[in-house]
Amino acid sequence: MIFYCFNLIVVFYITNGQQRNYNFFMPDLPSLYSSLSSSSSSNSIIRKTHSFTTRTFTKINLLGGPFNVKLYCNTNVNNNYTSVDVETEQSIHKLISIDIEQNDTLTIRMIENFNIPNKTNITLFIIYQQLNELQIDGMINIQCVNQIQTNIFRLQSRGSGSIKLKLNVNKLDAYLHSIGYVKLCGEVNDEAILKSLGVGDVECRNLLTKKIYVISSGIGNMYITAIDEINITLSGIGTVYYSEVNDEAILKSLGVGDVECRNLLTKKIYVISSGIGNMYITAIDEINITLSGIGTVYYSGPLKENINTGLGSISEIPNVLSSNNQQLINKDLD
Repeated sequence: MIFYCFNLIVVFYITNGQQRNYNFFMPDLPSLYSSLSSSSSSNSIIRKTHSFTTRTFTKINLLGGPFNVKLYCNTNVNNNYTSVDVETEQSIHKLISIDIEQNDTLTIRMIENFNIPNKTNITLFIIYQQLNELQIDGMINIQCVNQIQTNIFRLQSRGSGSIKLKLNVNKLDAYLHSIGYVKLCGEVNDEAILKSLGVGDVECRNLLTKKIYVISSGIGNMYITAIDEINITLSGIGTVYYSEVNDEAILKSLGVGDVECRNLLTKKIYVISSGIGNMYITAIDEINITLSGIGTVYYSGPLKENINTGLGSISEIPNVLSSNNQQLINKDLD
């Protein structure tokens, strides 16, 4: 009878202890249910807003990551609201530093000495009024919700991830020393300068600009277009595709990659080839070629100047231009 009563008391305390999240045998340790509950709560996705009322910014500096960033321009002239919304796990919020520095730069970074798993999902929603400069350094994917509108826009990327931006600017200065896909579209009213030293393709076929200056010394292809003038210096491993130049094109190839412009409609073209890759060019009025490398320059159109001091060759491509209207058969890129 005594043994039976003892068992009954033990069962009662165990059951009651479990209901109160109490460990009967090891009271210093939390119950399993309590541990799971607190863990689930700390890892739940929370969205927090950081608004700026007294300070403004025209530059954004993104460091570390991993971040998924969405940019939104507040076009309401009667409302100067700017903010950063952070959406991530509850325990990650305290590891993210958000501050506006003295030079009007919004800096968002991960606090050092903390190892964040690459699979961690951190989404940033940045609302700004004016954006003149964007710097990226880290594991960051970024895209625009609406257009970036300003006079001169500077883009510097040393990160890894994709960049997709919509622009409506007068001048563009882009330095791309990154790993990943870059897509720029919209309008550049005056000129665009692109320097690509990284790994990945740069897609600018839907970026309408008058003049474009390209320096490609990375690994990857570039797709560009311009209305009046194109200047290309190629010293990397990759191909530059371009089209739609009405006035003049200047090409310098010093690397391994090819320059493909059979779909280019231009009046005059100047070519300097001292690399290994091949070049495919066309022009309506005038072609000038200086070859000192190993690659071959294939051309179609009136050849005005031909200087060959290298091991490569200069060869004409027949039947690329129509004899009736001197238009290209196909102006679209493959």
